[in-house]
Amino acid sequence: MYSGNPVGPAVPSSTPPAIPYLQQPPVSGGHVLSVFLITAALLGLLLAVLAICRKAGWLSRFGVQGASSGERREKEDALRVLGSAALGAGSRAFLLQAGGSQYLIVESSRRVSVKEIVSRHGAPHESA
Repeated sequence: MYSGNPVGPAVPSSTPPAIPYLQQPPVSGGHVLSVFLITAALLGLLLAVLAICRKAGWLSRFGVQGASSGERREKEDALRVLGSAALGAGSRAFLLQAGGSQYLIVESSRRVSVKEIVSRHGAPHESA
């Protein structure tokens, strides 16, 4: 007689499987662990290769700066506050350095004034 199961005899279980013809879980714990370990190993290998290429300077052709070049550029491009002072109610003055130039910025509730006081070449800036 036909039992209604085209694959074979029915296997008794407490809960029916999610997929009627599949008698085991779709993903086992061991399979997930091995996939995770392989992915972690490949990611580690990729990071190691990138670190070697960066140290060798091969990435500079593509615009990726090494640690020493990046630190130099950061020091040159850094915006530093050399000093600040309150001038009155709602007014402050700031002395900033950007690269090799120094700027005096006066801020009030109505306006902001910026004046370069030392140029990149070290000579004082003369304004007319």
